Amino acid sequence: MRLRSLPMIVGLALTCLAQTVEPTLADEASEFRVGGRLAATDIDGIDWIGDLFVQTAISLSPRQGLFAHVDGRTVISGRASDLTFEVRDVLYRLEGGWRGRPRNGDIALTASMTQRGQASVDRVGHAWLRTFDIGAERREGGAFQWRLTAGAVIDERLLDNDVVVEADAVYWLGRDSLDSRFGFEVKGHSLIGGTTTGREWQMGARYHLPLGSSERRQGVALTAAWLAGDSPLGLGDDGVIAGIEFLGTERLSRVSPPEIAGTVAAGLGADDRAAAQLKLQVLSPELFRRFRGVIEVDARTLTAEDTVDLYYLYHLGIERSDGRSVYGGYFYHRSNHQVDNPQGLTGEVTSINVAEAGWETDGWRHGGAPWATRPAAGIEARLRIGWLINSSFGEDEDWHARGGVRWRVDLPTAPYVHVELEAGDVQRRLYAVGFNPTPRWEIQIEFHEDDQWFASDDSAWWITQRLRLGYRSSRRAR
Repeated sequence: MRLRSLPMIVGLALTCLAQTVEPTLADEASEFRVGGRLAATDIDGIDWIGDLFVQTAISLSPRQGLFAHVDGRTVISGRASDLTFEVRDVLYRLEGGWRGRPRNGDIALTASMTQRGQASVDRVGHAWLRTFDIGAERREGGAFQWRLTAGAVIDERLLDNDVVVEADAVYWLGRDSLDSRFGFEVKGHSLIGGTTTGREWQMGARYHLPLGSSERRQGVALTAAWLAGDSPLGLGDDGVIAGIEFLGTERLSRVSPPEIAGTVAAGLGADDRAAAQLKLQVLSPELFRRFRGVIEVDARTLTAEDTVDLYYLYHLGIERSDGRSVYGGYFYHRSNHQVDNPQGLTGEVTSINVAEAGWETDGWRHGGAPWATRPAAGIEARLRIGWLINSSFGEDEDWHARGGVRWRVDLPTAPYVHVELEAGDVQRRLYAVGFNPTPRWEIQIEFHEDDQWFASDDSAWWITQRLRLGYRSSRRAR
């Protein structure tokens, strides 16, 4: 199995580790956080930056626990067409380790394994560093919060460094009782020793607005910063970055929308197949008559013997929920890329854009009520019917349809059968069986056929472990 699959394998191991202990919502040391950012920049050759991240922390005792972080940054360099963007590269960071707090102290110590990487998109190149890190941080309470780590490089690809130093800090103005907060922040990293030294640091400000609860870790933040540096694991130039950030956590009380939720998944299959997924969903507060806005960003990768597929699925729209069903109007987009393509192809991007009307059961997106002792049994379904706006696949059909059915059995591990179909200008099929060891953790065996993959083999199967964070159901937990 090639080394480029290792980040996905690490992600799989971290999700397994995170779910070996099922925390309670009342446990402050056990936390699940998910979020995303979209920012514009004036850096030469970069138009937009999109971030997705998931963080988990599992308490082993009152003063120590395990944690895992998965962060991905998509660097968008321009437009391939009116509704399709060119991606320069993907910057990622995978970390898992131990965190402990001394008695009567508010500073925590950490020890972890980390991989930081830069994967070129639609061209050749994948550089990374693996490090063993030690650090200290102060994250809970107070106006000044910070983190500092130093890591010794234990393995590398296309880079030559000895040490990686990372730091971030934020100073919040105002009292803790305020509904919103303004803060100054600085963060960055330096690559030390060897022949590929570099650094990237940014200084800026953020204005945080809580959503749905007084808990500040769920909400929307407006950010602006000056970035400078030449790190091969960064953006590589100086400039201004300004945008919006969404952040959700499962330490919130069980309130109605707004909702910020997400999914992290990793899988392994035959013929050098390895899959990974990072997904963010944002639901707005109710706008009028139980209507709300929805945004979903879903980034996926799949390795094959001849390439690595990277594809993004977006949908945004206005929908209404009556507690049992959800229906609305949506815009659906999928774009397809290749990562570190061994064939050396460049600049090849395909996409499809559809205007849709749709209906689904309330539990379709999360597979049942996550607050329950197990996901709810029964049938969940989705149907989307749409008009094809444009496509890279011939535009032979004006219509487009997507749908699926999931049937879950009322047994202790909530086993289920899942089917998804897509038809129109492109074809896609998914057949899967799975079960839930815990409400958030899902294990699934899945078979895919997908016309949009660049891989020469458009069918594959793999075993996936999926962690769902922050999703809620309108139905009462059992």
